[in-house]
Amino acid sequence: MSDLDEIQKLLLDRDTPLSPDLVPYLEETDVLGTVLKHPLVFQVPFHSAAFANKQLEWKRKALDEALAEDNWMTAVWIHERPYRILVLQDFAEFMDDKTYWDVVANIWTDSENLWQNEDEWRDLWQADREGRLKYAMDDDDKLVYSNLPETITVYRGCIQGENEDGMSWTTAFQVAEFFAKRFAEIREGDPIILCGEVSKEDVLAYSQGRNEFEVIVLPEKVRVSHLRAL
Repeated sequence: MSDLDEIQKLLLDRDTPLSPDLVPYLEETDVLGTVLKHPLVFQVPFHSAAFANKQLEWKRKALDEALAEDNWMTAVWIHERPYRILVLQDFAEFMDDKTYWDVVANIWTDSENLWQNEDEWRDLWQADREGRLKYAMDDDDKLVYSNLPETITVYRGCIQGENEDGMSWTTAFQVAEFFAKRFAEIREGDPIILCGEVSKEDVLAYSQGRNEFEVIVLPEKVRVSHLRAL
């Protein structure tokens, strides 16, 4: 049986009960009905106990292999996105500095709703470890960073009075504008763009990932000069 055939068989299985390890992670929602949100298995909406059980089996095996090989990047990524920062915190003590900054940067770039874990991110980015600027950026990012001026103009798209304080800023006005308008589509409030400056020495890292030209910095280090309403 091919992998595809096995997956199809599991998805059509309506008789297998959900693993007791997964049952506590079932939730009832108004819009999507029942959802499953286990650290290793998400089904939104929940649709197949047999497939969820098999996913748990596959991922636990992969996690055990990653841990046995000290493959911390894989060990963190195996977990579902909302759990990765918590797992990263748990595994951080076992990582060398290079691995630590590599994992932090990659999980940061992939994360949504960074504000939900702002305290955790502040701790992770301010860790007393060597090599942040060396290992948290790839070669292209380091090249751009090296050419940034000592005082950098940055922007942040947000909803006025709601998510103005954040660690994610950009050197591109149009990127900030995109995020401000996106937030306005899903939240109530007035979209704005904060305009400010930050000293290069206060920048934690720079990333061109997803073409966001992102400056990662503690919000209190940004000197906001004005805001622009959209």
